[in-house]
Amino acid sequence: MFKMSNKKDKTKRRGCVQILTNQLNALEATGHEPSQQNLLIALREEIEALSNGARSTPWPNGPVGMALESLAPYQPTVANLFCSGIVKIELLQKNRGFQLDG
Repeated sequence: MFKMSNKKDKTKRRGCVQILTNQLNALEATGHEPSQQNLLIALREEIEALSNGARSTPWPNGPVGMALESLAPYQPTVANLFCSGIVKIELLQKNRGFQLDG
């Protein structure tokens, strides 16, 4: 099984935390509506999970709530552009020693 080096993992998590923190700060600065309360909670939870190392990527099961809704119009385009072969090539190029199963 592939495991990312600790340094790379921390760098990736830090980058994700910064992006999510920027989103949280922007949302809080605009005077969010009550309907956005769940998004605020979700952002805070993801930031905490990434910061303490409980997760290495945000939303491992995919985006939630308003984030998921905002991506919905793009889903058909993304699905049509996805190529599993390219993903495999990219994994092999970026991760020396990575072994593909199957």
